[in-house]
Amino acid sequence: MNAISVPPAENPWILNFAALATIQPHSTSVIHDGFRYALLSLASIDKEHAKSETVELSKSFKTQALNLMQVATDADLIDSAKIEADIAVAASIALFMRDVSLEVLPRRRSQFNPNIAFCLQKFDGDESWEISLTCGDSVIKRSGGPKPFLDLRDTPTRRFLVEQLVCLEILGQ
Repeated sequence: MNAISVPPAENPWILNFAALATIQPHSTSVIHDGFRYALLSLASIDKEHAKSETVELSKSFKTQALNLMQVATDADLIDSAKIEADIAVAASIALFMRDVSLEVLPRRRSQFNPNIAFCLQKFDGDESWEISLTCGDSVIKRSGGPKPFLDLRDTPTRRFLVEQLVCLEILGQ
């Protein structure tokens, strides 16, 4: 796998996700807790040594994240003009990356490029990744698409998240 080394202080994933994850304390916001569970789901897997206990833990965190995101969506807690919308999109991205890392790459170790693995998963007929993108995708669609979503709150973090989600959507086409 080829990777570009980026100093942690400049890594957009660390900068954006860490900032979003630490805005609210635990148990004060459904959407924030859902995002943190999505991050725990991603962080609890080890691509090289997917042991059954870590896989089960990751699945449990993913289920909790999806349940909380569904509660937030059903209760209409995600206002597209506020940071909660960014957090919903970030949770979708984290869950998607978890799905690719845990469920696709081990089946395709010879193709250890996440973009290739994602395409292979799609061609394998495994579309479990779609549920991970649903919440973030619906938040952006509800505001009229990426441009209107950005117009509501154009920050570097939101722009980064939209770019990431759009790339994932393109791969999924």
